[in-house]
Amino acid sequence: MAVTFVIGNNLFLNTTLTGQGTSIAALIANQFSESDGTQRSALLALGLILFLITFAVLAFARYLLRNSTGRHA
Repeated sequence: MAVTFVIGNNLFLNTTLTGQGTSIAALIANQFSESDGTQRSALLALGLILFLITFAVLAFARYLLRNSTGRHA
């Protein structure tokens, strides 16, 4: 929740790089308890997207680590 407070928790699109915004995790945490129907499905889809992004980043990091240790050994 600290990240949510720092970035501003603003749902509107901002054109500047340093403007307020929100994260996918904060959006899910703030709106899931009050959602129903289509909105809950959209939040669950956002959770799946967040999981896939995390999985891809970790898989890429593991690939880089495996290749870097192979060169120096």
